[in-house]
Amino acid sequence: MAQHTVTGLSIAVIQDAEITWSEGFGVKSVARGDPVFAYAALKLCETGTLDLDTSLAACLPELYIADEPALAQITARHVLSHNTGFPNWRSDTRSLKCCFPPGARSPIQARDLSTCKK
Repeated sequence: MAQHTVTGLSIAVIQDAEITWSEGFGVKSVARGDPVFAYAALKLCETGTLDLDTSLAACLPELYIADEPALAQITARHVLSHNTGFPNWRSDTRSLKCCFPPGARSPIQARDLSTCKK
């Protein structure tokens, strides 16, 4: 974990739709919805309903950030790996903008948002 700067990790072994072993290591996350979202997304991929590398903008009836050109590049794979280019947080007074191109930085690098404060 230290080699790849991973602060927390959870592993589960599933056999015949049952969890046979699970263990957590490192720091716990407060983002409790992430594993559920990841599981649902991967089940959709398994059935062919979702492709991890297709732009999510193609799945939307309309773009929710009309003036953000990077939105068309964001895929489910970017979302699942916390690599969308969006900041981890934002001000309620500023519009949401990508700080770097989707997939251009690792999630750890994405936390350095000093370039996003403009």
